[in-house]
Amino acid sequence: MINTIASHDRILVEQYLAAMQAGPGGLEALVGLFDDEAVYVEPFSGQPQVHTGKAEIRAFFENALEQHLNGVRLTLDRLDLDVGRLRSEWTCEIPAFPGPMRGFDLLTLREGRIVRLVEMAESRVKARTPWFVKNILNPILLRTGSMPILAVRGRRSGKLIRLPINVLELNGARYVTSPRGETSWSRSLRVSGECWLKLSAQEHHCRATEVPPAERGPIIAAYLEKYSRGTKEQFEKLPDPIDHPTFRLEDVS
Repeated sequence: MINTIASHDRILVEQYLAAMQAGPGGLEALVGLFDDEAVYVEPFSGQPQVHTGKAEIRAFFENALEQHLNGVRLTLDRLDLDVGRLRSEWTCEIPAFPGPMRGFDLLTLREGRIVRLVEMAESRVKARTPWFVKNILNPILLRTGSMPILAVRGRRSGKLIRLPINVLELNGARYVTSPRGETSWSRSLRVSGECWLKLSAQEHHCRATEVPPAERGPIIAAYLEKYSRGTKEQFEKLPDPIDHPTFRLEDVS
């Protein structure tokens, strides 16, 4: 799904993915896509790591293309605009992994070069909703409307999934996050990019944009300040922001 993306920007993204797949032989082409002072944020060590300047970026990829990214196959699933940045969603297959991994890149470009690239993968922690919450508490909350209700179309069934959810308002924006890890609704929201949010009996049609792990810290801190009861333990068990899918919701006019 392409949304007013300039052809030269799309070509640059395709060149980046192709260079990654070329292995060590693609190193020069890959590094050549970056600006001299570019910033690259990657999650492959388990925590977001920042590499600044071509020398650091080259050093990272020189090792990565020989090691954990060796044999990688990447499929571009979607390219879109995200607050002035390119959002490139992909599926990744690596021989060392048991199955495909999905994620996205946020690219800031200038004069045909990448000046900032934030890369993130889908969390591997799959949430398990307690039986009481799933079968007793959530149905009650859905009927009473005492909490905001999120509706998102299932990525496989196409049917609307409805669930009560905590909504955080921070600096003029709305956010939803998953304390327990990757959920059916977070995976579906990532695919669809839209949802419906019912607040105080008023329903909002929203565009949903996933927040990269490196930018989730202040949002999670504010979320815990407001909703620590019932969620603090879950964040303590999963302290890495990558394990808490977080989305910014914007009303569609």
